[in-house]
Amino acid sequence: MDSTVPPSRPVAITVASEQEPIEVSGVYAERDGGFVLEFSIERDRFTIDHSPSTTRIAAVGGLSYDISLSEKESSTLLSTPYGNIRFAVTPVLRDVVTSNDGLAIVLEYVLTSADGEKIKRSVDIKVRF
Repeated sequence: MDSTVPPSRPVAITVASEQEPIEVSGVYAERDGGFVLEFSIERDRFTIDHSPSTTRIAAVGGLSYDISLSEKESSTLLSTPYGNIRFAVTPVLRDVVTSNDGLAIVLEYVLTSADGEKIKRSVDIKVRF
């Protein structure tokens, strides 16, 4: 049985969301037909675990969450300094394009709180090998 784990490699990352684009460095590793991407923005750590069927976005820091995007709706518990809030997660777009130079990841989803408030999130990530 081959238990060799593919080596990770450093990458340059541009993250654009509702804020200005941010340039950071991170670590990329291929695994099981997908990849794991890890990076930090200030004191927050992010992990994107992508497979053909699901993309999981996890954050630990000022806001902590673990969101799973696939063909179906899911839920997440957003942990804030003021307490925890449960949200339903409706995936809108999960687009990952790979090339020899890197990755382009576009994730869009809607968070819906128990009182019906909707928050649309869009994240555009460029990874350069």
